[in-house]
Amino acid sequence: MQHKQKSEENNPNHSLAMYKRFAVMAVAMFIAMYFIMYAMIDGLNNLIPNINNLYMTLLMVSAMLIIELLIMKGMYQNKKINWAVIAVSLAIGIFS
Repeated sequence: MQHKQKSEENNPNHSLAMYKRFAVMAVAMFIAMYFIMYAMIDGLNNLIPNINNLYMTLLMVSAMLIIELLIMKGMYQNKKINWAVIAVSLAIGIFS
């Protein structure tokens, strides 16, 4: 069983699938955090979309993506993609 896992890790299709999951996770985190920003409103009449909530959500997601890559680096083994994700996340975080 362990041998099968090792061969899957070296498989380029498996590696690409992990990055697809990573992208889905990033989108899911963005959506969840954006709506969590509105958790403290009293009612729907107080729901006012605000650009600051978008900026804060982008800032949080960018930090979480970098943390995910650093902690789970065994899952994401393509260094070029990792550095690209880190660079884009840092840029989004800085400009947010």
